Amino acid sequence: MAESSSLLKSPLHNSIAEGLYREIQSRQSSYYYFLGRTLEWEDETTPPVPRDTFKYENDVRNEIITMKQIKATDVAFVVPRVDWRSGTIYDQFDDRYGGEVVGIDVISGGFGYADVPTITISGGGGTGATAVANISDGSVIGVTMTSNGYGYTSTPTITVTGGGGGEGLNLQAVIVRGQSGAQQIEQANMFVMTDEYNVYKCLDNNQNSLSTYKPIGTVVDPVIMPDGYMWKYLYSIPILLRNKFLFDSYMSDINLNRIQCF
Repeated sequence: MAESSSLLKSPLHNSIAEGLYREIQSRQSSYYYFLGRTLEWEDETTPPVPRDTFKYENDVRNEIITMKQIKATDVAFVVPRVDWRSGTIYDQFDDRYGGEVVGIDVISGGFGYADVPTITISGGGGTGATAVANISDGSVIGVTMTSNGYGYTSTPTITVTGGGGGEGLNLQAVIVRGQSGAQQIEQANMFVMTDEYNVYKCLDNNQNSLSTYKPIGTVVDPVIMPDGYMWKYLYSIPILLRNKFLFDSYMSDINLNRIQCF
């Protein structure tokens, strides 16, 4: 039997959160949080792990001592809070994040190749990337990716063999990840909140330069600051949400850019 795999993509997580939020807001369904268990655990530092069993469900329900309904004002979408600070390098938006080898640059095509050489991609923490060289007049003029692979955390090594010799060839693999090391766009450090409680997204970090000018303004079009950073204004956090849902680690996300349940 062939192996199977599954993937719960981020939009599905967002859809589940949005559905739950709307049910509470519209009072279509009622949700509660509760307190229970008045006795100490056998080991307070490592309480039992929740289990998906009927018995565990009954045990939890039997130990409830109080509960309260979750109201519309008790829920909000939140994302990790990142305060803008001068002297920080922020990730820039790129829809190619993902730990794949997106291509191979030909730094120098070499010469003297009679046949197509073999390209081997190794290292970088990933696997599965393959490519084929394209030659013309004895030089490599391009490389075609036949598989982008996955799981690459650093630039892999390109090894070229065969082809009847050849000299001077220099190929460089290209992977896309954030300056912070983020491999997924949801993990990228590109959303910031300023001291005016405005939230911006970094579209260009000026080739991984330091951000030294705070993004300002609430215009729709992207703004380029004197340090070369390009910022896109997203939204401002209103005072009601700041008072209830602004924490050291999280902030409100009223535009649903990277929602998480809270």
